[in-house]
Order: sequence, then C-alpha cells, then structure tokens
Amino acid sequence: MPYSPSFALEKKTGITPWVVALVAVACYGIFLAIRVVVAGKGNVASLIILGHSYVNSPLLPIKHLPQIPGAGYDGQFYFRLALDPFDLKRSALGITFDTPYRPSRIGYPILVFLLAGTDKGLVPASMVYTNILAIGATALVGSYLAANSKISPWWGLLLAGYFGFTYSVGRDLTEVSGTAFVLAGLLFIRKEKWLLGTAAFCYAVITRETATLVVFGIGLYWLWCHRYVLSPRNKMVQSPFPSYIWIAPAFTYIGWGIVTYLNVHQVGIRSDLAANLYFPLASPIEALASRLSNLNNTASILWLGQAAVWATTQALAAVQYRHSTAKPWEKITWIVTAVISLSLSSEIWGNTNYLRSVSLAWVMAIIILWDSRPTRRFLGAVSSIAWTVSALPLLLFL
Repeated sequence: MPYSPSFALEKKTGITPWVVALVAVACYGIFLAIRVVVAGKGNVASLIILGHSYVNSPLLPIKHLPQIPGAGYDGQFYFRLALDPFDLKRSALGITFDTPYRPSRIGYPILVFLLAGTDKGLVPASMVYTNILAIGATALVGSYLAANSKISPWWGLLLAGYFGFTYSVGRDLTEVSGTAFVLAGLLFIRKEKWLLGTAAFCYAVITRETATLVVFGIGLYWLWCHRYVLSPRNKMVQSPFPSYIWIAPAFTYIGWGIVTYLNVHQVGIRSDLAANLYFPLASPIEALASRLSNLNNTASILWLGQAAVWATTQALAAVQYRHSTAKPWEKITWIVTAVISLSLSSEIWGNTNYLRSVSLAWVMAIIILWDSRPTRRFLGAVSSIAWTVSALPLLLFL
C-alpha cells in the first residue's frame, strides 16, 4: 500500500476527515436552525430575503413567501435560478435579475435544484441544506489537504470556519459552494488526479466567478514552467500538471458567459468588473476611515474586528511566504486572490457583508500558513472568536 499522509495521521490520531466534516456540519446546522427559528420566525424561506423591488409575488410558483420592502438580497436571485436553472431570461417566475451576471453563478442553484428533486416547493429548504453540505465538503476536503501537509485533519475546520461563511449560509449565497469545489480541485492536483481536478475547477468557475482567480494563478505557474518556449536561454522546468487543468475551466467560464449573453443580452463579466473593481487599497482604506469615524455604531465595530482578522491573516501569510511548504501554484494563487481582494470597490469593502467576497484570499492564506505551528494555533483561536461573534447578530436579525 503506497504511503498516504492522511492515512498515517488517521492511524496516529484516530481522527478522520469525515469526523471533522461532521463537526463542521453540526456547528453550522445548529447556527442555521436557531437563525430560522429566531430571525426567520420559523420560516426557512425568510433566509432568501425576497424584496418587493425585484419580486412580483403573485407570479411566484410558491405562494405566501415572506417578503421585505425594498431590494431584498442576493439569495433571491439564486432562488429564482434554483426554481428552474434552464430559464435564464432576465425576468421569469416572478423575479427579475438586478444585474446580468447573476446567471453566471449557476453552480449553486443547480445543486439546489437537484437536491430538491425538481420540486419547487422544496427549494427554500434545499438552499439551506445545500450550503450545509457545502460546509461539510469544505471541511472534508480541507482536512484531506491538511493531512496531505502532514498536520492534523482538525485544521480543516479553519477553512470551513471563515467568519464570512456565516453570512453566506445565513442568506443562501454562493461562496461556500464555490470554495468547496476550488479546494477539491487543489486536492486533486496534489493527488495527481488531473481529470477530477479539471472537473472541480470547471464547476467552481460557474459557481462563483472568483474561482477564475485560482485558475488564473495555476495557469500562471504552468506558463512559468514553460517559459523556455519563449526563449531558449530560459531553463526548462517540468510542469507538475497538464495544461488542460486550467485551460478547460477558462473555456468553461467563457462558454457559459456566451450562454448567459444569449439569454440576458448583456455581457455579465463587464457588469461584474465595473461594479466590483477599483484602484488597489483605495476602497479598503476608504472603508476603514469611514468605520473609524463611526465607532458608536455596532456594525462598524464588527466590521473593524472582521477586517483586522482578515488583514492579520494576509500579513502573516506574506511573512511566512518564503518559508511555507505550500505548493508553488498555491502560493501564486494566494498572491492573485490577495491583490484582487485589495482592489475591490467600495461596493464590496463598504458594505456590512462580513467580507464574504474575499473568502478565497482567506482560504489560500490559511494553506500558506499551515506549516507554521504557532501561527496556526493563533489563527485557530482568533478564527473561533471571529466566527462566534459574527454569528450572533445573524441569530437575531435577517
């Protein structure tokens, strides 16, 4: 039997990644159960947060769903797609997309649709169950990655325990599903299962467009390995994986973009980039100044704490970068995700959304830091506190 780091650690500690996944599922399951009962007043559909601005309730296939005044939140658009993933028109089933890039995130709604067994009445509950399963998958794959790095599988909880994921699962959003597939792709690369890795990345990019940053980072490493093609003076470096592992996901994203364009008649990525990208560091600094000027606001204090945890993690990853035993393509991917995260607009940094949109930079930073024991333990303690503090408001308010 070939040597397996995960098998060796399981035998030594008695802990398997499946146990870690069950712990993560239990924690988030309890959190969501309390949120539905207290904040959602016992109605699981409350977590979708349907707003009157984009929802025409008489046309909804499910009647008597709770609605709020105003625009509602992003979960309503994934709910619309989960009702019928094959209908990508701008307006259908009583819901109108606010921007043309919503259909580009089809991965999570498809999973919900399949879990609901095509029964539209089960979609609201299936959105919650899908995210709980995605949390379990994130912890499971994260534990295998941790074991592959020769540390305890328990450290997989660090990936599933990002404080921003409480917001994502609490409002039926896409970040956790996208993260699970990204991590699966990274694990399959480590295990040299190229086709499975390619499939995971292909699904990740149509679940959340930020997954394209990981594919881009992997592609950069592959191109660096083949730089000798451009100049014979460059030394040839053997690429550890085939080119299709990043080319196929790139074409998948482009291909799905064409499909959505034919339905909404707008280029989704153009709208996405225009709304979300800005000059590096400009928006984080602006958001920081705004929060510091309003310290008597609870939301500002919570944001400052969350931003401090996220920024500390990125700074520690930068310090440990040269000494980390993470794979070189994982290091490059962290740089890409961190730089883009710091270049996001005030639409991202200025909102009270638990920094959920920069979750991939957190995930990649943790992978960079896994071989640093003191840092790892510090992050474990800080992350537990941040997760708990972030979850508490969501138990009371939608």
